[in-house]
Amino acid sequence: MVLHTGRHFLQIPGPTNVPDRVLRAMAAPTIDHRGPEFAALTLAVWRVGAMVCPLLPALRERHVKYIVNTSESRVLIVPDEYNAFRHDEMVASIRDEMPKLEHALTMSFADPTDDPAGFLCGLADGEPYTGTRPSGALADGHAQLLFTSGTTGEPKGVVHTHHTLAKALESHTSSLELTQEDVVWVPSPLAHQTGFLYGMAVAFYLGSPAVYQGKWHKEDAVTAIETHGSTFVQAALPFLVDIVRGLEPPPRCLRLFVATGSHIPRQLAREGQEALRAPITGGWGSTQRGSVTVRSP
Repeated sequence: MVLHTGRHFLQIPGPTNVPDRVLRAMAAPTIDHRGPEFAALTLAVWRVGAMVCPLLPALRERHVKYIVNTSESRVLIVPDEYNAFRHDEMVASIRDEMPKLEHALTMSFADPTDDPAGFLCGLADGEPYTGTRPSGALADGHAQLLFTSGTTGEPKGVVHTHHTLAKALESHTSSLELTQEDVVWVPSPLAHQTGFLYGMAVAFYLGSPAVYQGKWHKEDAVTAIETHGSTFVQAALPFLVDIVRGLEPPPRCLRLFVATGSHIPRQLAREGQEALRAPITGGWGSTQRGSVTVRSP
């Protein structure tokens, strides 16, 4: 490598305007799990004092095997089939390569007439869940093991306790003035911190309703927002692009949209606030630290 003398500049990537064609490409339907079944499983795992380690359903043999072995997971739960891919067959093909795994469980929702909400039956009859407002020994108990995307190497596991998640939720909900009266719309992947912590767990923490969108279709956003009265959402920029520029008329019920993952182009922010009649604000965070900065509405 040749070093040149003279002035040198430190170039740090920063917010940039994203061309429309790139935004449209990013706004393609994402493949992931988002639904009440995931919420119910999370509550069940926490109730028995165990830790959840969510996996994106787009992951295949190599990454599933790596995460299960690295985390030394004893139980793995997968859908039998999702988006025309047989997860049960994939797990069976690598079962012998995961020596610490004791139980591989399959959930089936083959009958389209099944009501997924039935999976939650009985929860409302139990004692109120206080895991997101922990105290005593529970506060230091491991709650979440979430692996990073692995863009710069092998995915790295990040462990959060109930206490660290609760502190993140406390500061976020107070800063944004969210209350039990809000209805949280959750279109984001629940195996990503945005969907897990700032969608599902926000609703847990506030004791407010959550509207889970199982698969991303922008037309369903109208039902999720207007029919169910959703008032708050935190999601990546492509979701904002879809509902602002892809729907006519756009849904109008939200009182706040926090767009993350990328700088919000000024023109899009203006369009969004006018179309949704709600503040559009941005935030930045990470798997390790949660939401680090968020702009006040």
